[in-house]
Amino acid sequence: ALGRDRDPGVLPDPVNATGRGRDQDLSDLHILVCAPSNGAADVITLRLIALMQHFADEHAATQNDRKLKNLSPQPSPLADSFRDRKLILRLNSHQRSNAEIKPELYSYCHFNEEKGLYDTPPPAQLRGFRIVVCTCIAATILGQPGIIAMAAGQDGGDKEGGNDHGQHFDYVFVDEASQAMEPEVFVPLTVAPRAAVILAGDHKQLGPSVRSALARQMGLAVSMQERLLQRESVYTTGRPECFMKLVRNYRSHQALLDLPSQMFYDGELQCHADPKVSESLEGCHLLPVNFAVSNDNGVEEGEGGGEEEGQEEEEGQE
Repeated sequence: ALGRDRDPGVLPDPVNATGRGRDQDLSDLHILVCAPSNGAADVITLRLIALMQHFADEHAATQNDRKLKNLSPQPSPLADSFRDRKLILRLNSHQRSNAEIKPELYSYCHFNEEKGLYDTPPPAQLRGFRIVVCTCIAATILGQPGIIAMAAGQDGGDKEGGNDHGQHFDYVFVDEASQAMEPEVFVPLTVAPRAAVILAGDHKQLGPSVRSALARQMGLAVSMQERLLQRESVYTTGRPECFMKLVRNYRSHQALLDLPSQMFYDGELQCHADPKVSESLEGCHLLPVNFAVSNDNGVEEGEGGGEEEGQEEEEGQE
């Protein structure tokens, strides 16, 4: 189900590691980017905007330089689409209110003034967006009859299901995939069944939030990413086209990184943080700081695992 023509990629990002990827020409691609929550989808959109703004500014500077040298201009459909707000769409559910959305995102969302709610752009307009960002659940909007089929310029359905929406998106990215329940991830995959799929996340950290004991017992607390990594041998043999680890960490001090690296990541994490930042508090008179930790019996333990002084006396007074 994960891409009929190509293997999906599973991209773990342990301990907030930062990846460095090669530039990709978006002029002929349609990309669907999803995340489990609106907050995560908003962050992705803002980062894409910042990235494209930098690209557009560089292109404008290059064009000015060429003009001064009496050279012919080099058009960039990608930069032009970004300036015209036709490159990125932040798709929202109808129930989302303006109060939840940062003002910087307004011009990248489609608000229906007549209905007074967020809506899907007309199919002809939707066809122009190269990147659509939404939550996994909000991707159901794209699966409504005629939305993607019309956006892709098709006038009818396929022979099997009556709505050939699998041709529009070339790639589906699911960020924080380890925090999404498996049925959530299936929503964007159903919208784009023929797309290449990239699941980005870290199953060693937070998993799906499942409150129901029955649901956990039935397996919903295990994300699709974790299940694939556990069950499919293609992701354990180290094939680079199917599985990639981001092991460089740009935030933590080496001493803070060593513990999770040894406990969860087979010692593979590499410290690439700027020492001016990560080591700036070394020797501070406020350190070390002792923390009280509760064990399984609810007893507070201090440094070294012993009971905090005075605890027995307090318990006796109760």
